[in-house]
Amino acid sequence: MQASTIKNEQDLLVFHIQTLQAIFSKRILPHLTPLQQQTRLQHLKVLAQYAQLRDCPRNYNKTYRTPVFIDEKGRYCAVGYLMLHSGKKNFCEAVQKTNNYIYIRQIENQEFSEWQQSSGLSLDELAWIQPAYSPVVKLVKWNPQTLHKTPVFLDSVSTARIYLPEYDHRDIFRLSRIFWGTIVSLDEVKEIAKTLIYQPNWDSIPNDAIKCAKVYREELYISFDSSSRVAISENDYQDKYYSCVYKWSKSQKWELVLDLSYSVAKNTGDLPHIYSLFEYAGKLYAGGGDTDFNSYLAVLENEQWKEIKQNFGGYVFGIVYKNKQTYLGITHPPDGFR
Repeated sequence: MQASTIKNEQDLLVFHIQTLQAIFSKRILPHLTPLQQQTRLQHLKVLAQYAQLRDCPRNYNKTYRTPVFIDEKGRYCAVGYLMLHSGKKNFCEAVQKTNNYIYIRQIENQEFSEWQQSSGLSLDELAWIQPAYSPVVKLVKWNPQTLHKTPVFLDSVSTARIYLPEYDHRDIFRLSRIFWGTIVSLDEVKEIAKTLIYQPNWDSIPNDAIKCAKVYREELYISFDSSSRVAISENDYQDKYYSCVYKWSKSQKWELVLDLSYSVAKNTGDLPHIYSLFEYAGKLYAGGGDTDFNSYLAVLENEQWKEIKQNFGGYVFGIVYKNKQTYLGITHPPDGFR
């Protein structure tokens, strides 16, 4: 086949489906019954419609390529879409709940076997139709001069060559599943801090959900999420939420150095949470985002945090180095994530 290079994964998946639809349409299969032949043709028409949607599932939760039967926004994989249009919605939703990342050949279910046999499509063909999806990670070439400019993201094929989540940053995909909880344990923080000359007073550390930690210029920085309930009247209260960074300073005490907080009761908007602390060109950066997936990025300059007003469409999780190039990494949690 003659085909140009396809750089976007969604375009690649569409090409995959369209190609198989064309191949399967030309096959002569005399062993099929007339009803199977008719059902097969109907499925191939539905498969062509599916390709036109150009909206395959996204892999939000796994750090490796994997099938996704139905993603968090309700996007069906190609085989799931065929079953949906065969009246098998309940079966598809059951697969999503019990084993959403299953390969077609691994499905051991009488209902599925009966559907496959009546579909006119072989198990080999269904397995061929089913693709795997890359993790949802975006990379943008980055240096301080690119800030405040429209970010230019790498295509998904180039990203997959540069960034391997299972080797590079195993923890970032926990951002897709954890909002108000600990990402980094205290033991992990202690391991990060073991190079410090003056060890922190761990008994006085804020007792909150730790998101990330970083040693920078012989001082330990830790990002926390916290909450408190404040009485505003005898029968009313107000929940207040915080995302903040403390440091164990050279004066050997914990200091609050960055504080992002908002009040649910006052409905003052959704401020971001800090999920990463990383160093670039001798400066410390804090990255993260809010629950509407707007990015947050700030840099520490002259003992002051300066917010960088730029949205990358997801959570900033840090810097990726490859082939003498520097990339800013962005991950996007599930669409229904709050």
